Amino acid sequence: MEVSRRSGVKRPSAGPATGLVTHGNGYSGSSLVSDYAGQVAAKQAAQAASASGSSSKAGLSSATRRSLGGLLKATLSMYNDAPQEEITLDQFERAGVDRLQALKQLESLRLKKGALLSKNAVANDTTGDPVAQILTKFNLDNAAWDNLSHFVLRLAYCKTEELRRWLLQQESALFKYRFDTEKDDTISTFLRDNDLAYDPLSFDELEADVLTDPSAREDEQKTAKLRDLLRAVPFADLQSSVYYKVPFEDATDLLRDRKVFLLEGFAYVSRHHLSAIIGARFRQHLSLHLSQTCRATAQMRQDVRIVPLVNMLGKQYITPSYTATKVEGAVTKEQLPALAERSFPLCMSHTYTMLKKENHLKHGARMQFGLFLKGIGLSLQDALAFWKQSFARRTPPEKFDKEYAYNIRHNYGKEGKRTTYTPYGCMKIIMSAPSADDHHGCPFKLFDEARLRVTMRDKRFTPQQAEDILALVKGSHFQIACQRYYAYSHNGTMADQVGSHPNVYFDASEQYWREQQANAGNTATAPANGAAASSGAPASSATPANSEYNAFGAGAARPAAAAATAAPAAAPAASEPAPMDMAEDAPAAGTS
Repeated sequence: MEVSRRSGVKRPSAGPATGLVTHGNGYSGSSLVSDYAGQVAAKQAAQAASASGSSSKAGLSSATRRSLGGLLKATLSMYNDAPQEEITLDQFERAGVDRLQALKQLESLRLKKGALLSKNAVANDTTGDPVAQILTKFNLDNAAWDNLSHFVLRLAYCKTEELRRWLLQQESALFKYRFDTEKDDTISTFLRDNDLAYDPLSFDELEADVLTDPSAREDEQKTAKLRDLLRAVPFADLQSSVYYKVPFEDATDLLRDRKVFLLEGFAYVSRHHLSAIIGARFRQHLSLHLSQTCRATAQMRQDVRIVPLVNMLGKQYITPSYTATKVEGAVTKEQLPALAERSFPLCMSHTYTMLKKENHLKHGARMQFGLFLKGIGLSLQDALAFWKQSFARRTPPEKFDKEYAYNIRHNYGKEGKRTTYTPYGCMKIIMSAPSADDHHGCPFKLFDEARLRVTMRDKRFTPQQAEDILALVKGSHFQIACQRYYAYSHNGTMADQVGSHPNVYFDASEQYWREQQANAGNTATAPANGAAASSGAPASSATPANSEYNAFGAGAARPAAAAATAAPAAAPAASEPAPMDMAEDAPAAGTS
């Protein structure tokens, strides 16, 4: 991928996706996409003409190129080949922004529904399918633009474990959606192009293949084997299903769950379950290439034109940032017990409970919980008083002032670089790795099944509700489990963006209880000592930041559903290269 000036002057390539760039002017997003797609189509047409021995060397017209570009519909891809065309800075920037916005909207949709796949999509009919609409809106239904935008984000999101994890999760969900909605002949082409020798079989072919085993020729044995197959696949109408003959070592996860029919070293996998195998390969493939890209980006360090773009893209949309629009003091320390009982998410409720029990928290838990309290409106003065009172049984006031007060003031931007730090989002909390005697992190990830059952029993969830959440936890869908936890704690009510940020959970909960109070004509139980019980104002009027994306002057309005700018990404892990300066002035570690 070469990136050039708008004038088209070619720049020396600095390796894959690392060329020199400068800003261009006056191009809309749609023209950027069509120009690039047309360029790719023209190149492919020229290559095809050359391969067929055509003597025509004439270039295609702009209109023809754009027309051809529009016909390049995106299909399944392992993204093996980086774009080789020259691109402008505008196209580089727009491709990254388009894919970020699309992936973030798909993430929000997945949090609401639990999956991207709709009933219409199962039938290969994407009419009215919200996923297809999002992909079309951001031009990801165009193969050339889809490929370019993927590699731009791969470059921007390779630098830290948190960034890589987020991109892997979103790209894998998109890949699974595309695989599940693709037609069988396209699936066969994809498998063949990626050297996956999985033979598709109809039911009749499957039956014949099974019966080639001498042990299956007797009628009783044949019936027993086909009955096993019937129990192994999710379809009632076996005659209409397509199966794939897969080496059993590629289907170990499905074997463990008894979802395939096994014979003579091969697993017969239904079309429905094949996406689990191919999806795992895609995730492994992308993870490997993200690590390789991270090591290769050291050569970009001196390129002052592209590095700011990549750095800015890498700091966007990991989780919604939480920008407070209120003055400090919307919540007082006296209100915290009632708010914790009513509106804290499980991660913060657990930390608060352990603080009351042990009269101490280690640094990681203090950071997670302290920034959360700051986000809901606890003032610096109240925060100092709250922590001093909570630590009083184990920590004399003089020791507290000496060892702990500085970090609290630092979090509020009153010490050090005087940066105002934002509360942690769900992805950062999920990625944390607390020690056995620490009390931060995501309970849905860290608690064992027995402990989660006790927690949900204390919340008076029904057995079915508890099983629903536990099933999500077992599938590592921690954010969706948090969303269900919210719904079951609020009479089945759902709220946008719950499961993406603890403070969003808190705000949604407080809004729910205020509405309940208003609907009951102030006769129902009011929020006890609530943050807004007397004034009617929200307990925390902090909201996700404005959804307009203009970091580079692109002038592209983000949809309201898209999340806002994220908190700065974490510094690169020590085991990974640090090709770019991603360091932040984090609060001092302090005393544990």
